[in-house]
Amino acid sequence: MNVCFVSDKNSLKEAALEMIEGFCEIVALPPKNIDVLVLEGNGDMSAFADRNIDTCIFSNANALKILDLKNVNSAVSCGMQRLDTVTFSSISEDSALVCIRRRIIFCGKVIEPCEFKAPFYSHLGLYKNLVISLLKYFVQSIGENNETV
Repeated sequence: MNVCFVSDKNSLKEAALEMIEGFCEIVALPPKNIDVLVLEGNGDMSAFADRNIDTCIFSNANALKILDLKNVNSAVSCGMQRLDTVTFSSISEDSALVCIRRRIIFCGKVIEPCEFKAPFYSHLGLYKNLVISLLKYFVQSIGENNETV
């Protein structure tokens, strides 16, 4: 699995590298086929416009940016808005309950709506915690043999 980050800052990429053990490849220059593209801030999207992207993760703040992408199989919004695909059901001091509200098809696997417990890193903020939790869940889902997670 490869993951690319589009960001005007590298804080989410650095946090993902630090907190996701056994994580997949994170690439600087985009390959033709991208498993996950994570949008954060106002990064330059030009290198990704003609790439084949399986899943694009974004927040409401940069939702319009996905319109610049030509080939996206699945768009997943993360945040605390009522229409976001992934959100928190509850948050405690060091953990959170992550809620996937709609079916996501990721790398050919169907991920059904569900909730799962994840660590919560208060210094990262909501969006970064959601993205890191979801990426960990994606890594786990690829490792399983079932088609539905």
